[in-house]
Amino acid sequence: MLRNKIIIAIVFPLAGAGCIEVDGSDAREDVSIAVEDASEPLTTKSRDKLFKLTLTKASKPYELSAISVDVGLPGDDRMAVNFEHEDANGDGKLDQGESLICAEPPVNIFDPSSEGKTATVAFAERRDGILVQVGTTTWKL
Repeated sequence: MLRNKIIIAIVFPLAGAGCIEVDGSDAREDVSIAVEDASEPLTTKSRDKLFKLTLTKASKPYELSAISVDVGLPGDDRMAVNFEHEDANGDGKLDQGESLICAEPPVNIFDPSSEGKTATVAFAERRDGILVQVGTTTWKL
């Protein structure tokens, strides 16, 4: 039913506009993600390694071409980040237990002044042209 859904528009600078659909009635999938800090400090330049996102619980594998990871501080727009896949089984999909090493895009999102703040990290899958959020967590910078 349409009345049970909330559509949230999110702006991804440099990546165009996107939409994340949040199902207001029940969870379609059982997904959990966790993040671990990158070992390198944040700088005032772009492309800093930010965190390692691990798919800790999933009902299915995810095609890399269909997923998006975005991050943002409260009150700021969330931005899509770049990622590299740590593919343990070589199948080209993000499976439960596998990770993505996430880094800033060619735009500096975070710098040393961001340290100590808490950001929201969202994991989404593209379905029929719409990004559907399937997991979220927080990351303490």
